[in-house]
Amino acid sequence: MSAIMQLEPNIQTNTNLELGLDGVAWVFKALSDPARLKILRYLASDAVGCCGDGICGCDLEDITGLSQPTISHHMKCLLSANLIQAEKRGKWMYYNLDTRGFKAVQAYLEQCC
Repeated sequence: MSAIMQLEPNIQTNTNLELGLDGVAWVFKALSDPARLKILRYLASDAVGCCGDGICGCDLEDITGLSQPTISHHMKCLLSANLIQAEKRGKWMYYNLDTRGFKAVQAYLEQCC
C-alpha cells in the first residue's frame, strides 16, 4: 500500500460534510493528480461509455492510456474523497460523479478565503 493511501482519512461515513482539515486535505490530494482530473472531467462530460450503460473502467483506460490496475488505484482515491460513486454490475465497475467531496472543498474555501 502506498504512503498516500495510508494517510487516507475515513471521510465516506461523514454525512454532514464537516470533514475537518484532514478530510479536506485528502480531497485536495485526490484532486492533485492530472490523471484524476482528466477522469473527473470525463465523468462530468456527456460522454457515453463503450458499454452503453454508464462509464466503466475500460472507458477510463481508453481516455487516460493507463492500465487497469492504475485506473483502479486512481478510482479508489477519488471514491475515498467522495468525488465519485462506484457501482459494480456483473464484473465491471461503473462510475459517476459524487458532489459531496466538491461541496466539502467549496465550504472549506468559503470559510477560509
